[in-house]
Amino acid sequence: MLRRMVALLTVPFLIGACASGGQQDQAPEPAAQATGGECNGRWEIQVRNRSRGDQAVDVYYMRSAVSNPERAGTVNPQDERSFYLISDSLWEVWALLGGQRILVRDQPTQQRYQVYVSVACDTR
Repeated sequence: MLRRMVALLTVPFLIGACASGGQQDQAPEPAAQATGGECNGRWEIQVRNRSRGDQAVDVYYMRSAVSNPERAGTVNPQDERSFYLISDSLWEVWALLGGQRILVRDQPTQQRYQVYVSVACDTR
């Protein structure tokens, strides 16, 4: 009985510790393929370019699986920038660094290239 109590008390602690841990430069992972109702159709794409070297990254998004990619803008080296858009849905968001596509939901690639991309609701 005591083991069960300890196990039950430990699980929430571990979940909280895992959720709050991580690297300082790691951006929170957003939900790709989100609907506009989640953010009332107002989105913020946040990009931090901490890549080594002097390459800027171009930021793109798709409103749906069948839409054409749209360019949000560019983020210079060692800079960060937010892009704001209005859309009923947001299918995919990515940054392009020297031909390498860095998807918003691909945390390992973001960490490898040190280009951090996230999507949030526009709260301005």
